[in-house]
Amino acid sequence: MSNILITGAAGFIGFHLANFHQQKGHKVFIFDNYFKNKSKDKEFKNLIKKKNVFFYKLDLNKKIKLEDNKLKKFDTIYHLSAINGTSLFYKIPYQVFTSNIKMTLNLLDWLKDKKVKNLIYSSSSEVYSQSYALNLIKVPTDENALISFKTPIDDRMSYGLSKFFGEFLISSFIKNSKINGCIVRFHNIYGPRMGNKHVIPELINRIEKSKKNLKIYGGKQTRAFCYIDDAINFLYLLSKKKKFQFEIYHIGNSKAEIKILLLVKKILNLLNKKLKIKDYGEPSASVARRCPNINRIIRETKYKPKINLNTGLLKTIEWYLNGK
Repeated sequence: MSNILITGAAGFIGFHLANFHQQKGHKVFIFDNYFKNKSKDKEFKNLIKKKNVFFYKLDLNKKIKLEDNKLKKFDTIYHLSAINGTSLFYKIPYQVFTSNIKMTLNLLDWLKDKKVKNLIYSSSSEVYSQSYALNLIKVPTDENALISFKTPIDDRMSYGLSKFFGEFLISSFIKNSKINGCIVRFHNIYGPRMGNKHVIPELINRIEKSKKNLKIYGGKQTRAFCYIDDAINFLYLLSKKKKFQFEIYHIGNSKAEIKILLLVKKILNLLNKKLKIKDYGEPSASVARRCPNINRIIRETKYKPKINLNTGLLKTIEWYLNGK
């Protein structure tokens, strides 16, 4: 039975990942402080009641003072804890940046005397935002693309910059500890239970509430959306690799790239709603086009995304309208 530690498992990707490993019969250890979910929702309550799931309410912004004999040896650690959500990048940029760095530092300090086989760090396509804006990289984008930051830095970069700093900390820890590990850069993962501060759930909720008009921003921009089940399968298959040789992997679905305006129309159609769309242009420091090259992860995991955008949107809409 594998020992799995997931930080941030009360969040979107972490919850689905914890549920996946729990169903496989692994021992799943969860660290979370409910930053986003102020209280345990029904699905998370059910998850942590499982006999092979062990929940620890921890604020990783503080030094970890946890002594538990069960927490000495891990087959895989997924470090997903972070303050995320585009609106928060603008509202609390200082907290986003400092908290994400502190959480990574405190976790790595705690792991110094633990036995760890694999460490997987959750980064983001946001690290490329300034490079896209400066036309320094091509799309679809591979993992070796140039990363650049303008001066002064826009508030939006509070998240992307914190993730990039985290990549350096994780890579240094992995190399110094001589353990297996990798960085994954997520590209627009979506699905049930992802909160309300991301583009797809925001659109679902606003469309349902709108009577005649619908305001959108950046309708001409494109994004490549990846359904959560495909992202979890990629993560799991990476955790099974015997030797990473330290790599960076994109997790996304390059075949599901779509203009935001067309995405809006698709969701309107699925919800059987007719609204007049008003596009108010691109938000500050946002990116015109974002799509990952995922050839590396496909080649090494032998897995390709299986959920197309229509199917994924239907599953997501069903949860947001009926499954909460």
